[in-house]
Amino acid sequence: MSDMSGSHSNSSPLRYSLRDSTILQQVLVLAVPAFIDQFLRMMVGFSDTLLAGQYLTEAHLAAIIMADYLVWFLTGLFVMVSTGSTAMVARFSGSNQWTQAQWVTNQSLTLALALSISITAVGLIVVDPCISALKLQDDAHPFAVEYLTWLLPVMPLAMIEIIGIACLRGAGDTRSGMWIMVGVNIINISTSWCLVLGLGPFPALGWTGIAIGTSISHAWGGLACGALLVHGRAGLKFKPSQLIPHGPLIRRILRISLPAGGDLVTVILCHLVYMSLINSLGTYATAAHGIALRAESMAFLSAVAFSVAATTLSGQHLGAKSPQKAVQATWTAYAMGTSLMVAIGGLFWMFPYQIVSLFVHENNQHVAQLAAPLLQLVAWCMPFLGTTIILTGSLRGAGDTRWPWLFTLVGHLGIRLPLAFAFTQIWKEGLYGAWIAMFLDIFLRSGMVLARFLHGGWKNTRI
Repeated sequence: MSDMSGSHSNSSPLRYSLRDSTILQQVLVLAVPAFIDQFLRMMVGFSDTLLAGQYLTEAHLAAIIMADYLVWFLTGLFVMVSTGSTAMVARFSGSNQWTQAQWVTNQSLTLALALSISITAVGLIVVDPCISALKLQDDAHPFAVEYLTWLLPVMPLAMIEIIGIACLRGAGDTRSGMWIMVGVNIINISTSWCLVLGLGPFPALGWTGIAIGTSISHAWGGLACGALLVHGRAGLKFKPSQLIPHGPLIRRILRISLPAGGDLVTVILCHLVYMSLINSLGTYATAAHGIALRAESMAFLSAVAFSVAATTLSGQHLGAKSPQKAVQATWTAYAMGTSLMVAIGGLFWMFPYQIVSLFVHENNQHVAQLAAPLLQLVAWCMPFLGTTIILTGSLRGAGDTRWPWLFTLVGHLGIRLPLAFAFTQIWKEGLYGAWIAMFLDIFLRSGMVLARFLHGGWKNTRI
């Protein structure tokens, strides 16, 4: 990596300069495309859930909810790479060190490729026993296995999509991820619906059609993101010579990414245990839980979008030796993102049944009746969820990933899982009790994340 020396550039390769704009403009330039990106990612899951809920059975609906959890877990492992990638690219681009940023991008792809191939190989072997261990009802079990068997082989391409977009975000480019997800959605919706219903020349494959459509769409997303990097999007260019593992740089990426990856893996593993408790309540409870989560994600995505802005700007301003601007950008993103979440929470409180009914067939209204009270509970979570997600994004952009992981461990292992077990297995409060446990966890973690941000130690994190 000798060519990393003398790599400063006089200007950013981005089409727009964050340095020449106000803090508000910086946040909006990054958050709006990221919001659309997250909305489109959500729509992939929405489309699959809608197809299963409207045209198939409760077993298919429960299967796709369970499969989505496992896909979340598998793709979440890429956070072990992507968080460090975003933070380092942001820091290097903020100081105009574009050659270093490019090296980080290529080394991140190397790490993620190795990880994705391993995930695919192991996943195809253990998918069936994993579904069994999670206590999914017997009628839904084979559907979940089939769905994952189709998705696992495209993991390497999904990796390119996830890591490539993470690096582009660090360089200040959130638009590319947005346009990639436009294509993913068009392909997923058109292919899945045609294959499920047998439209035009397509055979009616039912459940298998959903799996095939989703797989094809994410394969295209990986290829599209790879093409952008080959052409040097946002100053980040794919170079085969920079794919050869470089120990010191990989260690720097992992020093930031592993705590963030550990954080997400902790969340996902705890969610899987949490999900097993819900699965034990029956197929209807599983389906209602999934429907409520789908609806809740409408608010969740706004927090994630403004978290992306906070992550990028925190890293870039620290790279430019402007920690006060990093603070200002974070609070601006926080105010805007949380306000939007509270507004959406108001809709959840006033129209819970109408919202969840959008996702189920008229013959499955008992599922909607179970899900509606959960949305009203979610409405009270919005300020605390916004605090947790957006401020954690800023900490990660600074490279401060260890404290958020600790907070996650305390919240999930100390609050959510013990209380969820007690509510569902001892006190027999059912699905609503499990969601109360979730609310209390989010409330506690929001306070811890806020305290860490106000402390300010994250401003001095070395990358």
